[in-house]
Amino acid sequence: MIGFIIRTIVIAIGVAIVAYIYPQITYGDDPTTLAVVAVTLGLLNAFVKPLLRIFAFPLNLMTMGLFGIVINAALLLAVAFIADLVGFNFVVGGFPPDFSLDSIVAAAVGAIGISIVATAVGMVVPD
Repeated sequence: MIGFIIRTIVIAIGVAIVAYIYPQITYGDDPTTLAVVAVTLGLLNAFVKPLLRIFAFPLNLMTMGLFGIVINAALLLAVAFIADLVGFNFVVGGFPPDFSLDSIVAAAVGAIGISIVATAVGMVVPD
């Protein structure tokens, strides 16, 4: 349980830094929205991502791991969709409500940025 809380805080830091640097990802500077996004992303990473990685293993093997970026981007878009359903303002490249190529690119760039920041913070903070 402590590990999940630490990973959730690390994800929240990653989302906040990426939203500050990359203008296509916004959460409205509300700490409650940031917490909901971090918890949702943490839960999706814990339960859905392993299943997606198992099913996408052949594609991941063919692309030498680059399909993992697509999985992370899809999870980030899923978090934006879930946050919108619950009533929180988390927008990735205009999604929701507009799903376009801009939102897919913003999700991919955001997923890479969140992964980099979360890895860097995770190296400093013990799990």
